[in-house]
Amino acid sequence: MSEFSVTMVGDTHIAGAGGYGVETLHVPEADVILGMGDWVNIGTEPEYDRAVAWARSLPAPFLPVRGNHDNGSWNRHAKLACPEDVRVQLAAHSDVEHTRMVEWRPNVWQEVPGTILNLSKQESWDHIPAHVQDHIIKLRDITPGYYRLELGGMLFLFLDASNWLLGDAQMRWLETQVETADRPVVLVSHHHCLPVGIIFDGAQVHERDFLRRLMQPGTPIVAYLHGHAHLDRWWRYGDVDVIGVRNQACRTVTFREGRVTGSVLDNAPDTPSSFVPDYLCAQCLMPGQVSYLHDAQFDNLWNKPQTACLGWLAPPPDGRVELLWSMRLPRDVSEIPHCLEIQTRSEGELKLVVSAPGLERNAESAIAASPEGRKSTLDLGPLIAGHTEVRLRCSQGWGYAAIDAPLVRTRR
Repeated sequence: MSEFSVTMVGDTHIAGAGGYGVETLHVPEADVILGMGDWVNIGTEPEYDRAVAWARSLPAPFLPVRGNHDNGSWNRHAKLACPEDVRVQLAAHSDVEHTRMVEWRPNVWQEVPGTILNLSKQESWDHIPAHVQDHIIKLRDITPGYYRLELGGMLFLFLDASNWLLGDAQMRWLETQVETADRPVVLVSHHHCLPVGIIFDGAQVHERDFLRRLMQPGTPIVAYLHGHAHLDRWWRYGDVDVIGVRNQACRTVTFREGRVTGSVLDNAPDTPSSFVPDYLCAQCLMPGQVSYLHDAQFDNLWNKPQTACLGWLAPPPDGRVELLWSMRLPRDVSEIPHCLEIQTRSEGELKLVVSAPGLERNAESAIAASPEGRKSTLDLGPLIAGHTEVRLRCSQGWGYAAIDAPLVRTRR
């Protein structure tokens, strides 16, 4: 295989006239240019007109992935800006425009009846001593926007996680593409699937565990490229290069023989580092029944006045609330004792269960009800490489749990 290069353009958030633009952004030459999502800021027609004109002015084919800000008619405008083979695949999902009024819930968009664009609202729930985060109703294109391209002797799979969810159909498609691949695979997504150390780490793609399992040793996946976090990162996650680019920036990545061989960021060579998680990051297993919010009474890793949390109300129909933290620890994790720290507020008792390689049996802890909030520590012992999973269960009342759960090396 010959050398092949891509330029990743971070979240551009192109606004209307007089707003955030990209006309002065220098995009380095490459074989293709990847738009890493959040192409526009709100999704109005003037924004897309400006975005399409910019994309058509680029020195190489523009290949977009869809971000959570790409509301309105993304599919139609993407087909105006990208090459013919991409237009054909996007049209295959649907040859008509499917837009609906949808309402934001915790990291997922759900269709609701409505006629007003960008209507903010906030409701107070008597069961919990706080307000939930604003829910915003938007006009969204719900036509799927994922596709595949064979480039430089590799298979590039462009994912649509614009509502934080891949969904069953796209997961089946992705799994089949990876299982049947006869060449190296590169995943391109707007959302990150590893915690990058920001307060919005709870807003990773919801099925990140599924993606991480696809990247287990022996996978044909050689790289995962993303935007969304507004941060620059190049990690080695096992045998996979996980590369992010910040907003309004460009990173050029070079492949040779189906592997990443170099990256240039801000006109300077960049180098990878091994991924070793300092904390796990929660996802809710029941989107729409658990709300993303903040709690000023919790500490956090980022010295912010509030901590990102997941909150729940009285039990859902199945009678149980369950949150999940998970991470595949890398091969070079030190085999020394660890403990898990977590912060909770709850009306009822909680149960914490940890399963991890290196543990003879699951580590479990009962966390007493604490409406005022409490910190809990669970000793785990030595950990080794592999999939670590933490489940927090609640059978009654309301509660909050901090999204980040630090893994602390105890050195005892």
